[in-house]
Amino acid sequence: MRGLLRVALGVSSLAAIALIGTQAEAKCSRMSATGFGIAKEMAMEMAKMNLDVAISTAGQKAKGRVDYKCSGPMLLAECTASRRACS
Repeated sequence: MRGLLRVALGVSSLAAIALIGTQAEAKCSRMSATGFGIAKEMAMEMAKMNLDVAISTAGQKAKGRVDYKCSGPMLLAECTASRRACS
């Protein structure tokens, strides 16, 4: 009988811990930054560096991969990098 009581108490404790853990979810948003460069690769790198600075300044952590959208002529490219960031 005591063994059954201990098991029931242990299971209810684990259930309470699981419920408490799900309440503290991180708030996430999509952040983006722009970079310019002579070549597309340089513009992509500048955009990624600007994005990293913006995420760290906001006190968030980057999650997932970086998405790029680039435009402009070959000699002056503009790229926008976007990534999910969570607090």
